Amino acid sequence: MSWALFHFHCRYLHKQLEQGATKQQALDTLRQLDLSELFNNNAQLSGAPKQLLQRLLTLPDHNRLLTALSAYNQLDINSVTVNAVTESKYLRSINYMVILTVMYLLIATLFKWYVLPSFVDMYSMFGGQLSAKFLAFDSVYMLSLIAAPFMILFCYLLRRQIINIEQSFVQRQRRERWLFSENLNRQLDSFSTLLLSPVLTAENSTQATMKKLAKLRSAGIDVDTELPALLSEKGQSLTVQLEKYLGRCFRIIEISLYVLIGYLISVMYEPIFNMGALI
Repeated sequence: MSWALFHFHCRYLHKQLEQGATKQQALDTLRQLDLSELFNNNAQLSGAPKQLLQRLLTLPDHNRLLTALSAYNQLDINSVTVNAVTESKYLRSINYMVILTVMYLLIATLFKWYVLPSFVDMYSMFGGQLSAKFLAFDSVYMLSLIAAPFMILFCYLLRRQIINIEQSFVQRQRRERWLFSENLNRQLDSFSTLLLSPVLTAENSTQATMKKLAKLRSAGIDVDTELPALLSEKGQSLTVQLEKYLGRCFRIIEISLYVLIGYLISVMYEPIFNMGALI
């Protein structure tokens, strides 16, 4: 995400507006700047930073816009959001589980259609009796065929949520809430409200978090100065909750996969181990 560029835009626009330029004049001079050698991503805002800046620029009141820009000048959003290393760790775990699921399905399918019939014919020819665990493989395989696509779909949706998590800080979609736990959703909502508080204040927000910030302001506290510390504290809590939730999801999926893989291995080798008694 281009948060460094976002903060530069805020500082530049704030300076121009302080010097008497109109909003449009400040934007025009900003667009004329060549920042390609100074910032990555071709010096273009995208994703959450772009949406937040657009939301800032819709503020109709000049003084509120200056105040909001000044508040974001003091923030380092990169330092309080989920960092790239943590995000990469989550994505690697998800990719691992998807690969493991696909490999299980591939091996189980090969075993069912090419190996299992040979064992059944051989035991039938020698008059042997296959165990109930071996004969139950067809049912387990069918259940895994039903469950595996849902596991892969869940991993895909989880992966997309992690990649776009900063997007949800600026604009949360109702359809995205079902994937996370209630506690994690509360943490995300609270962090999002704090991050957007310079804008939401101007919009006379009635959210609970904003009411608490309003009380601090009425007590003489400079909330804009305190905002970096508040966001840092809330960002740490959010990261902890996210790790707990993802850890539970990963454990459930991993245990399910390990049980299926263990069962497949035992079924594959059981006829071989019992072959001596059969002959």
